[in-house]
Amino acid sequence: MRDPELYDLAVNTAEQLLGGGWAAVVPPDNYPGIYLHGPGQARLYLRRAERDRTRVAVSGRYPDTDVQPKSLAITVAWDRGPEWLASSIERRLLPEYLSTLAEVLERNRQRDRAAERRRYNAGELAALLAGATVRDDGKTSTIVHWYRPVHTAADAPSEASVELSYDGQHACHLQLRSVPVDLAEQILRLIQQRV
Repeated sequence: MRDPELYDLAVNTAEQLLGGGWAAVVPPDNYPGIYLHGPGQARLYLRRAERDRTRVAVSGRYPDTDVQPKSLAITVAWDRGPEWLASSIERRLLPEYLSTLAEVLERNRQRDRAAERRRYNAGELAALLAGATVRDDGKTSTIVHWYRPVHTAADAPSEASVELSYDGQHACHLQLRSVPVDLAEQILRLIQQRV
């Protein structure tokens, strides 16, 4: 631990925060600050302020997300002690931070539900094509890929492939390559009936 005084301040501040459930945690990455882990995935980062070492900087941290949450931070005089630091965090940082954290967590739940739907539907679609593979980027795209060798009239080998990207909502991107013309016509007729 780089800064035992900061750690002691963080421990004592965690004990003073209303509602309980806060704990000081030393980051495993050897950062110069200390985390305060709280209820509901709340996480604050305490460090000595860069320009004024007599102050403590406290910022809100968020779980990994695909949106850019608002950056929130305050500074508090070091010599005011843990009670004042806790009170300042509760008044000046936590209300907006907890609201933003709730939005981030809801967005992550929506993202996870969409990913689950995407993977399920991609699996159903892949089952229609023997030998199809499913690739998921873990974020927003799932691709069903299928190909097989085909022979043209001149008996020259080529490849037929289908690539379907699905966003987990109600639409997908379908790309056909080198499929026989009669199959392409059947697919286009089916699409025309649905549009």
